[in-house]
Amino acid sequence: MHHSRLSTIVIDCDVDDLASAAEFWSRALGKPIASADQDGDGKYAELATAADEPLILLQKVDHPARVHLDIETDDLEAEVARLEALGAHRVDFRERWWVMEAPTGHRFCVVRRQRRVRPARQRMGRIVAGHRSFSAHTAIETCAMYDARPSIYPRIRIEGYLPR
Repeated sequence: MHHSRLSTIVIDCDVDDLASAAEFWSRALGKPIASADQDGDGKYAELATAADEPLILLQKVDHPARVHLDIETDDLEAEVARLEALGAHRVDFRERWWVMEAPTGHRFCVVRRQRRVRPARQRMGRIVAGHRSFSAHTAIETCAMYDARPSIYPRIRIEGYLPR
C-alpha cells in the first residue's frame, strides 16, 4: 500500500521578477522567505513553514496566475492510478511529476515525496525557558509573532525528540 498526503501549496506567479512576488507573499502570509531562488534558475522560491505544515512554493509561470496543490507520494504511478479511479485525468508529465485535473476542473500535481515524515512521537518535545515549560509549537509561534527564529533566544532550549 502506498502513502500520499498534501505536500505543497504552489502559488503560480505570471511575473518577470519572482523575488518581488516572494516578498509580497512572505509578508501577506507572515512566513519568512526560506529560499528566494530554490534551484538557482529563478523559477522557484520557498517560504518557511513548520514541519507539520505543507510547503509554500512560488513558481514563475507563463500562464495566468493561480494556486494549485501538490500531492506527494511514495509511489507516483499508484497514486496517479488511484486518483484516476476517483475521476481525475492525466494532463502532462513534467520531468518528475504528473500534472492532473480533478473532475471539478482544478489542476494539481502528483509529486515524489518532498520531505521525510517522522512518526508523531519523534516530533514531540517541549521548550524550557527558565523555569517555565510549554510546547514547542507555542514557542515557535511566539518567535514567529516577533519575526524571530527560536535559535536566537539562547535561554530557550528544546527538549524531547526534536533534533538538538
